[in-house]
Amino acid sequence: MKTNVYIDGFNFYYGCVRHTKYKWIDFSRLCKFLLPDDEIYKIRYFTAMVIGDENDPEQPQRQRTFLRALKTIPNLKIHSDKFQIREIKRPFVTPENHSEKWALVKDIKEKGTDVSLASFMLMDGFKGEYEKAVLISNDSDYKTPVKMVKDNLKLEMVVFNPDRKREICYALRSVASSYEFIYPSPLHKCQFPPVMKDKKGDIRKPDKW
Repeated sequence: MKTNVYIDGFNFYYGCVRHTKYKWIDFSRLCKFLLPDDEIYKIRYFTAMVIGDENDPEQPQRQRTFLRALKTIPNLKIHSDKFQIREIKRPFVTPENHSEKWALVKDIKEKGTDVSLASFMLMDGFKGEYEKAVLISNDSDYKTPVKMVKDNLKLEMVVFNPDRKREICYALRSVASSYEFIYPSPLHKCQFPPVMKDKKGDIRKPDKW
């Protein structure tokens, strides 16, 4: 079956590989493992460019290295948005313990990723690119586009939940053709080699990974 895969990068990272040694993930291998009987036509990977801070100034470089590795996958397309940083006031949970009612906090939000993923998943379906769409995410914000692919476009719509804690997103499960978990066991089989090559030269797995 001709299949497109749509990956919510941060949802996958925080749900599946954060605090593990499996961050150097080869999504081509993972998709073949999860969908052994399908023809993987296109993989779309959605993310936002991270911002380093004093606690981890090398984080942006690690992400750029990983994205460079992903670009070696011929049928994978990276869609990157950005983070929005602003200072806003928020009320204290226990205002009686503070001299002020409000705290000034730094608010960091990923902008555009979910909208981009939903838009491309629907557009590709309208264009007849796939017979099956696969969403890798556990974000209930995708309920409407998932439902539209299945009910309006009459195409198979599969959701893979990357949450290691096995928390079910009932909003997605209720509208998908099928709903499954990504288990940790195959991740070690789906890693890039520690050293790779592209047109620019060697790509090395970050030391902290």
